[in-house]
Amino acid sequence: MYKNFETLRYFSDGSIKNCYTLTPVSKGLKYLVRASFYYGNYDNSGALPTFDLYYGVNFWKTIVISEPDVMYLPEIIAIAPENYIQVCLVNTGHGTPFISALELRPLSSTLYEPATSLQSLALYGRRNVGSNATIVRYPTDAHDRLWLSYMQSSWTAISTNTSMLGFKFEVPSLVLQTAAVATTANDTMDLEWQADDEYQSNEWLVVIHYAEIQLLPNNSIREFDIYSNGMNEFPAPDGPISPIYNRTGYAYFTTKDLTNYNVSLKSTQRATLPPILNAFELYTILPVQFWATYDGDVTAINLIKASYKGISKGWNGDPCVPTNLGWSGVNCTTDSSKVPRITTLNLSSIGLNGAMITAFGSLTSLVKL
Repeated sequence: MYKNFETLRYFSDGSIKNCYTLTPVSKGLKYLVRASFYYGNYDNSGALPTFDLYYGVNFWKTIVISEPDVMYLPEIIAIAPENYIQVCLVNTGHGTPFISALELRPLSSTLYEPATSLQSLALYGRRNVGSNATIVRYPTDAHDRLWLSYMQSSWTAISTNTSMLGFKFEVPSLVLQTAAVATTANDTMDLEWQADDEYQSNEWLVVIHYAEIQLLPNNSIREFDIYSNGMNEFPAPDGPISPIYNRTGYAYFTTKDLTNYNVSLKSTQRATLPPILNAFELYTILPVQFWATYDGDVTAINLIKASYKGISKGWNGDPCVPTNLGWSGVNCTTDSSKVPRITTLNLSSIGLNGAMITAFGSLTSLVKL
């Protein structure tokens, strides 16, 4: 077992939302965030919990612990909205939230271009095809992405000792040096998955990695199209795909509005060889639905929280959004900029003592106290 799973932290104090603040990060830069969950029946109750995970103020994923001894490793590729990143666990009334580890990895701006300030990428699967390695990660992958081995019984595994460089997505050579091919040129290579209930209406990003790692006989042709639920994603002149020996390639596209998805690699009529697949990645695209509260208000309210005893319980994460998880006694409004501002602060039932600190004056949109 990885050391990340030897300990955990659980949240049983009654707070609905509990958050971690990750620093240092740079606002506007891209990061991979990975949360790890291993229940292991730590509380000897056998009660498998379900709770929600948020990236900042936006929903990320519902964590459903369906097996006590299974490791759950959700990842998200996202832009840092501030000079910090918050990851929050939300109690939905179905057991005590917990977490085993939280990891942060910086990514260059050229990696995963579909991840922008307006949308994030939640990992569904990242697979290393035709490999015997259980998992490939850092230091083999400089970005510590987790590549899990994948194979289908009808496929044939092939490999090479020649190093391969995956430029666009910086896929490790070890991943690209293995692949699988279909049995014959008449056979397709099919990838199928089902959208989780929470992602039924979301768009999906599919990334296909391929490299010709076999020196083909003269007059042999490997050429294929990629179909998504029956539609050719790269018709001429963009397709078909014809891998070049010792060269890597990629293809990515989006698909949506389905429950069951199918991606097929299918040889063209003139091809004499079956399609080849070295690796693939599947992501759910998560649109940014809410913007974090104005940073000056957040700084001020956190100073107030730290200065007075009795008001901190339940004051975790963003004070305003999402609205159903806002702080008790804090009311906010949103203007045309979509950035929430604190406008009302009700601390009357807490029994505060002492002088009023200057941070109250920094709540510049406050109209009622």
